[in-house]
This record gives sequence, C-alpha cells and structure tokens, in this order.
Amino acid sequence: MKELEIRNYFTNSLKEEDLDKIIKVGQVVANGLTLEKGTPADYYMERFQIVGVITETLIETSEILDIEIPKVGKIYEWGDIKSENVYFGITALAEPDEIKFSPTYLKRIALGFNRKGPGSNNEINSLVNTAAHEMFHVWQWREFPEKSQKDFENYTKWYIYAMQNSDFSLNEIPKPKSEREAIEFGKQIEKARKELKNNYFK
Repeated sequence: MKELEIRNYFTNSLKEEDLDKIIKVGQVVANGLTLEKGTPADYYMERFQIVGVITETLIETSEILDIEIPKVGKIYEWGDIKSENVYFGITALAEPDEIKFSPTYLKRIALGFNRKGPGSNNEINSLVNTAAHEMFHVWQWREFPEKSQKDFENYTKWYIYAMQNSDFSLNEIPKPKSEREAIEFGKQIEKARKELKNNYFK
C-alpha cells in the first residue's frame, strides 16, 4: 500500500459517512471491548471516544484495503492478571476474522483521555495507529494465509524467548516483512488522518 494511495483516499473522503454503517460497526466495537467492565463508571466520554476512534479507523482502512470489517474483541478478559503478565507489551493481535485489543492497553488509553481530555492527540493517534496496523494484518491473513501463519509463529517464538530472558528486550525481536509493512501502514494512516484534520480545520 503506497502512501500516495492513502493520501488520495483521505483527500477525497471529506464526505459524510453512512450513519447506519457507523452505528453498526460502533456496536460491534463496543460489544467486543466491553469497556464498561474495565473502566470506572464515570468514564463515559472516555469509552465513547475509544469506540469512536476505533470505529472510524476500521471503516476507513476497510475501504482502503477493500476488505470486510472483522469482529472486535479482547486478547483476554478484564481483570485477568495472569494473562496481563503473559501478554505484557502487546497492544493488539489480528486474526483472519477478528482484531483483539489488550485490556491493559485500553485502560491506559482511557486513563490518558481522562487526564488530558477526550481530544488528546496522543491517545487518538495511538488508537488510529494500532487499529490500522491490525487491519493490515487482517488483510495479510486473508491474502497470504500461509506466509502470515509462518511469520506469526516465528514472531511468537521470539516473543516467548524475550519474555523468558530478562537480558533480551521486546524491542529486539526480529520483525518479519509482514510486521514491518503493518507498522508502516499504521504510521501512514495516522499521518494522513492528522494532515486531514489539520487541513480541515484551517
């Protein structure tokens, strides 16, 4: 996916989204994340913003990648301390038909919105980047299942090794081409959305 294609999409997408589609996808995101179970009761705006940003990003990237929007869920359940330790450092994971977010990551984003306001660019950009990154992995899983499976298994082996060896950082894990491409796609979507917002509000 070339940066020019992404820029052109955002440049030409200053149109009102289909409200029915936004509501439908938003419900899928909200039901999958169950943020009300893992965030304080008064975090209404924070939860609304998280669901909204992820929903918009899934819709946009599904159109750019020409794929159906996958299901949305969690890597593990809220309050599962053992799994929090196992999946430390992982913000989200993608499968061919589902994107799973880390409750630890979502909790950190919600706290950031609470401290800095629902319009905090750091939290918004992080959600956009993460959701776009995983949508690219969904596309990879569907287009190149065997290669994606192989890369996933190798990446998992390195991750387990890093978790078991304190002298090896998670940042040192060798990244396969599929991961590098997803990282670049996430960055491009984040950049294009920021530029669109800046131009739109001039």
